[in-house]
Amino acid sequence: MIQPQALFCAGCRMTGCLVTVVASFSLCGCLDDPASTGIVDLLGNESPASEAHSHSTGAEETSDIDRPVPASVPPWPKVELESTEYNFGNLQVGGHLDHAFTIRNVGDAPLRLAAGESTCQCTRFELDTEEVAPGDTATLHVSWQGKKVDPSFHHGGSVFTNDPKRSDIRFTVRGRVDAVVTMQPERIWYAGNVSSGEPTKFTARMFSRVFPKLTIESVLTGSEFTSLDFIPMTKAELVSNDALCGYRVEVTIRPDFPVGVLSENVKIELKELEEHLEVLLEARRYGNIHIQPMAGTLFNERERGVDLGTFSARNGRKADLMLIVDQIGFDMDLQFLEVETDPKVLRVSLLPIGKRSATVGRYRMTVEIPRGTNSMKRLKGNIGTIRCRTNHPSGEEIQLRVRLQSF
Repeated sequence: MIQPQALFCAGCRMTGCLVTVVASFSLCGCLDDPASTGIVDLLGNESPASEAHSHSTGAEETSDIDRPVPASVPPWPKVELESTEYNFGNLQVGGHLDHAFTIRNVGDAPLRLAAGESTCQCTRFELDTEEVAPGDTATLHVSWQGKKVDPSFHHGGSVFTNDPKRSDIRFTVRGRVDAVVTMQPERIWYAGNVSSGEPTKFTARMFSRVFPKLTIESVLTGSEFTSLDFIPMTKAELVSNDALCGYRVEVTIRPDFPVGVLSENVKIELKELEEHLEVLLEARRYGNIHIQPMAGTLFNERERGVDLGTFSARNGRKADLMLIVDQIGFDMDLQFLEVETDPKVLRVSLLPIGKRSATVGRYRMTVEIPRGTNSMKRLKGNIGTIRCRTNHPSGEEIQLRVRLQSF
């Protein structure tokens, strides 16, 4: 069981198309979808199309191929092949592999060869000769690169010959192109609602179908409220995920994080990778005070954010929220004992709405920028904040984020 430690570096991206083999025949090792980029990160996610290189099917070159004419009279050339298909198993995204097919002439006349067309330029074939004497062999060298996650990679092309019985031979390579590390869930680990008093547990998985071993060197979480245990997957779990190695990740979230949404990045450093892995961990905690926007107010419940919009500083701006309060065991009106705001010109007030019952009370909370203040901008990277300590017996505080732009 591995416990979280410190973190190291920042991530990078894998790019590029295989260019080391010069040949007349190329076999598809990229996307069949012309809109796809073929550039991926560690988890197999594609980059925007503007970052990708272009691909060509080569179909427009078909007429340029000098295909051998099948022999019409003896002596005959005769093709003998050990195989026309190669299963490469698993290949990591961005990686490349090579394979050689042997073409033997067991006939009585020279065997002439020519490479046919392919579906993509990022995997290539190369014939070491275009004519094979009786009894000799030619080698078809294949190099290809996995450009994106593809669980059923299967591409091919033809080699043309003058053997009248095998004038068009189809060669294929097949296998699986996979992310170096697969995360389940993939990008966001959502633990759901956290109940007061009890930790919430959530199970995720991290495994590889490419590497035989994953060594965790460090784990960094965004707060003291979360912890992760990495437990090696059982043999049955590995088999069910077609994985070579991996971990079951047990996530524990403490129930005492601030009311609202807990959202933090988890960064995992593996010995086998130069860049760290990253996943977003989220959970939600409901308290005794529930906030709803009133008419005309923009409120983001997920981040507990009030948006005052863009307005004239001369006129000011205000927004109203309804607080629905659990009054069980609380026979007083809700009050703010202490209010902290940033910017300090933000004003906050609280008034009851109707008469409270024994179980529920409703209150109007007003957030206001008064008239005549200086112009200001509190947007991304400089968002305003409100913190209100209440007299509720739970000790619950109200913390809000405030966006605004005045001119």
